[in-house]
Amino acid sequence: FGELELMYETVCRASITAKTDVETFMLDRVTYRQIVIQMSVKKRALYSQLLSKVDILSAMTPSDLNTLADALQWADFGPGDKIIEYGTPGMWMHIILEGTVEVQGRDDTGRVIEVCELSVGDPIGDLQFL
Repeated sequence: FGELELMYETVCRASITAKTDVETFMLDRVTYRQIVIQMSVKKRALYSQLLSKVDILSAMTPSDLNTLADALQWADFGPGDKIIEYGTPGMWMHIILEGTVEVQGRDDTGRVIEVCELSVGDPIGDLQFL
């Protein structure tokens, strides 16, 4: 509690009272904001660098890549997790940062077939957005 009040200089939306003896770390508003801003700048630079290596984004300007980098959300998947499910509406585009995925399609009889494997830097789900 309190991090939003530190970022946006708003009034506290909750009261917090010690029920037992409590020890805390404290961080002032200025330091907190500097840390958050520095982290955001580093994240933007890292994500923009990764995005600049993705073929389908090659026509984007650095400014566009920065805007896209700011909008990215992180997602983790384990072996066997479905990232995109056959027959569902395309809601997300993913760019692989680490690991390998298997792309499966259907043949003329509806049987599941392996189409290809994709890895670092490859987009997933981009065709659903076109």
